[in-house]
Amino acid sequence: MTMNFEEILRELNEKANDISMDNEKISKLIEDAKKKIESNEAFSEVADDMKESIEMIKVWKNKKYNDISQNTILTIIAGLIYIVNPLGVVPKFLKKVPLGEVLVTAYILKKVKEELEEYRVWKSENSTNVDDSDTVYIKL
Repeated sequence: MTMNFEEILRELNEKANDISMDNEKISKLIEDAKKKIESNEAFSEVADDMKESIEMIKVWKNKKYNDISQNTILTIIAGLIYIVNPLGVVPKFLKKVPLGEVLVTAYILKKVKEELEEYRVWKSENSTNVDDSDTVYIKL
């Protein structure tokens, strides 16, 4: 049995689109996702990339960084929605797979890898544009 990651993302796309238009919803989603990531040691392998992805969304939300595609924004937000509440989306067979949430998260990070690297370059060149309110701390 194979997992269709794209189908999972399609199912989350409408919610992600709604959330992307609302700064308060984005902020709450980020906080909820951080708590879930911090409470699950399985995320330790992807924690740095998750931190950077969340930070990229925060900097975009704060209108400091705009070199990001709408598709990447929605993909990251969909991933955060999935981390916070996977039960409504996870195929039944995946619920039995250890680390299923991490597999989906790793897939999402792979999809946004190029733009995440571009963000890292921008951030290193524009460190004055990223302040403490944008920085994401994940304790594992």
